[in-house]
Amino acid sequence: MGSSAASDSQAPFQRVKGSTVRLDPLVVEASAEVDRSLLRWMLGLSHRERLRAASNAAGALSRIRGGPA
Repeated sequence: MGSSAASDSQAPFQRVKGSTVRLDPLVVEASAEVDRSLLRWMLGLSHRERLRAASNAAGALSRIRGGPA
């Protein structure tokens, strides 16, 4: 009974994954490399803290590229 419920809850995920593999296999491959600890950290921040972190990252990337900060 427990494994059936688990497989039922995975069914939508497997359908989406199958469609994504057919449309763009690189997306599925890249998703395996996602740093989930970074996602958990970001979700632990408030909206304002997330915006500040994103703004700081954008500024750092701009400076690295030699553009305006």
